[in-house]
Amino acid sequence: VQGRPGDERSWLLAFDAKVMRDLRELWTLRSKLHVAVYQHATVKNAGHVIGDVLALAEPHFDVDGRGTRLRDCLDDEDRFMALGDWILDAIGASAAPELQPARGLLLQLRQRRLYKRVVASTVAPNAAGITLEAIKSGILAEVANAGQREELSRLLIPDTIHITPAKHAGDDPLARVVFVDAKRDADGPSGLRPLTLRGGAAPPSVFSSSTFRERTVLVFLRRRHDGATLTPELEATARAAAQEWERQQIFLGTLLPAALVPAQDL
Repeated sequence: VQGRPGDERSWLLAFDAKVMRDLRELWTLRSKLHVAVYQHATVKNAGHVIGDVLALAEPHFDVDGRGTRLRDCLDDEDRFMALGDWILDAIGASAAPELQPARGLLLQLRQRRLYKRVVASTVAPNAAGITLEAIKSGILAEVANAGQREELSRLLIPDTIHITPAKHAGDDPLARVVFVDAKRDADGPSGLRPLTLRGGAAPPSVFSSSTFRERTVLVFLRRRHDGATLTPELEATARAAAQEWERQQIFLGTLLPAALVPAQDL
């Protein structure tokens, strides 16, 4: 549609006003899926395990029987599109001794023996300075023993869950969508604007995707990586350091009470 009738330079992409509710439901579902699936803590954990499996296998895994490595597929569109879950099946079925470390880690994944979780705390969505580097260095700074600090630097995996429906807090994503009602908008389209209460305050919206806003810090511990092995003593040190680091941060609450964390994450 034309944003200004008669102006050929003002064309806008617009939706029929009848689909306004459908778009609201679609946006809400998207936010829910990020919470329950895409950025779920267990999905994040499994993703790190898979990443380590591929990293261990990469120097030895032949993708196509012609010496092609996984890294060779990154800059080749055809090879990249041929990649898939079959890679994990091929690694698991291989008898090559050099793939044994990758096979062992893959077996742990299939047995749901994921990496141990030592931090799962929610922070304010607009909190500053919460970077992966800052999380890791902050925890390591609480480890007094230099040898343990070096080992933990190879075992710690910082991560974040960051779910935000809009660029700025309080924004309604649909406020930036243009809708057209053919019966009423003969003189041009109208944009949907959020309702306001007396004094200009935005009304609470149970169904708005802005209610699904989350920023959570996660820290996982590998069991073995790059020559470092997680011993009970080292795990206790890591948990104590993580707890002390958490105590110094401004968190809103924990993602899960300790009693509810699955056994494989403890």
